Amino acid sequence: TLAILGAALGFRRHRHAHSRGAERVLAGLLIRWGWVACTLLFLAPLWSHWDNQPPGRLAAFSALLGRLPWSDAHGHFEGAGRLLALGELNGFSERRPLSATLLSVLLAVGEGRLAVGLTLRAVLLGGSAWLAARAVGLRYGLWSALAFLGILLALMRSFVPAVLTEPLAVAFGCLALTILVSRRARSSLWLVAFGLLAVDAALRTRPGAQFLLAGLIIWGVLVLRRRLVTIATLVLVILLGGLHTHLVNRFYGSGEASATSYFAYTLFGLTRNANYKRAQADFGRELAALPNEDARASFLYVRARERLRQDPRDFLRALAGNEWEFLTKLSLNLALGVSPSPLFDPPGAKWPREGDLWREALWGGTLLAAGLLAFARHLRRAGREERLFWLTTLLGIAASAPFVFGDTGVRALAASFPFLAMALGA
Repeated sequence: TLAILGAALGFRRHRHAHSRGAERVLAGLLIRWGWVACTLLFLAPLWSHWDNQPPGRLAAFSALLGRLPWSDAHGHFEGAGRLLALGELNGFSERRPLSATLLSVLLAVGEGRLAVGLTLRAVLLGGSAWLAARAVGLRYGLWSALAFLGILLALMRSFVPAVLTEPLAVAFGCLALTILVSRRARSSLWLVAFGLLAVDAALRTRPGAQFLLAGLIIWGVLVLRRRLVTIATLVLVILLGGLHTHLVNRFYGSGEASATSYFAYTLFGLTRNANYKRAQADFGRELAALPNEDARASFLYVRARERLRQDPRDFLRALAGNEWEFLTKLSLNLALGVSPSPLFDPPGAKWPREGDLWREALWGGTLLAAGLLAFARHLRRAGREERLFWLTTLLGIAASAPFVFGDTGVRALAASFPFLAMALGA
């Protein structure tokens, strides 16, 4: 909360020499020891959940009693454990093989103990968030770095205790941001390529914000010289990511599914102006008779193409509805994340309280509006390359939302969380 206010009103600090001196001292401490603070910040939701404190909405369903992976979390945990024990992924994890393989590495380090694996993952998330915050601070200032951290923690705290793909995706996203926000990236093709490799890894860990990568590729082509070499290099980034996923599934997969199989459910749901559940409702018996996920995906892709040819209006309505829901609910989620109300609640109180949702949104919405005004002020003063970066990035995120927001809400855009947090913090 304080960081967002500081970022929004940061122009006032230049009037006072003692304020600048205090900021330099604080910045020096954070550069040297900030990694410790970030690690503890991202461990806190995990420890809180283990201590049976009221969990976030998402963790409540994915980590029963604070410990037991459930629903999608159980599928991810089973896939990683199966890979570790038998050397083979399950069909569920073949959709996101990079996530399962990374989780299996964390479990192996902890000798199969999930608590150790989740702790290590929170440490990785905290470390990558510190690197990104440090890069943001060097580029935009101390208050922007603190605001970035606060917003990112608000977006991520519900996911940290659960065996879900969002934390690792955000860790990759933070590494990408660390590279791309540097001034050298504006003139180095190799830095941009490595940054986009990290974005691609984030999207393969938690698919959803796929057009973010396309937007950043457009930005890279526009700001770098040697256009043909740039285009060839950045296209190679995409091909390498796809090849990696294919090879992991080829060597460790069971042959039941692939990285593109689950989107068939989403696409068919969109053609009916609904979500992924519509496929099961319409073709439950037919899908059950098919041998595996890939076969079911092929069946649904054919049905989706038929629907689009017959009447694309439901598809267009679904995209428009999802975009509107994204714009309204994202602002509400962010507002709740930065609301100071929980600081004044007694320990163990449910939050947000029933009936008080809009009051909480008003608290946080005021702070969020301050952050947005500061961002608009920054863009007005920024140079061409900076404006292009934010234009292509935010348009890429906004273009992704209509396709995935109806299925899982804002969490589908997890790979873009660091970029959203930076936009409000800058």
